[in-house]
Amino acid sequence: MDTDKRKILSALCHGAIFFSATIVSVGIPIAILLIIDDSVVKDNAK
Repeated sequence: MDTDKRKILSALCHGAIFFSATIVSVGIPIAILLIIDDSVVKDNAK
């Protein structure tokens, strides 16, 4: 996985907490955790 995509997905996992809807703020990192196979992104999603 290229570094730009890794940075964007990791930032999205960390930034999801700022969404007001609880389902969205919890759902985005869980969805990324289940879909992406990159270990760095999975660590950030956890």
